[in-house]
Amino acid sequence: MVELWRSDFSAFYRDMGPCPPGHTLDRIKNDGPYGPGNCRWAQPRTQSNNTRRNKTMVHGGRTLTFAQWAREVGVPPIALWLRVNRYGWSVERALTTPVLQHREHHTTKRGACGKVVLSPTSAPG
Repeated sequence: MVELWRSDFSAFYRDMGPCPPGHTLDRIKNDGPYGPGNCRWAQPRTQSNNTRRNKTMVHGGRTLTFAQWAREVGVPPIALWLRVNRYGWSVERALTTPVLQHREHHTTKRGACGKVVLSPTSAPG
């Protein structure tokens, strides 16, 4: 934290203003100081995308985290991670291949003789 903020709360408050509901203090550049020009009030999702441990992918000239890309293209984050890191897919293929949807879900029931019978049901949700 810069010395001015450490020694003078009014300077911090003058620079940052009041904390909006649901926000916390976030450094824009993680390796920079807590000080004017490198801090903002951010919501949890913004903060979770601004950490060193996040892995990013570049596609179409844009750099986003796995979670951000997942929300954007409608693929679960774990699916993107597996596609790139376990299966060796290219970033483009991982981001543009839709997730396969199961066409039919089954429930398990016991028939009149006690045998297990699979019966189709509608897909959840």
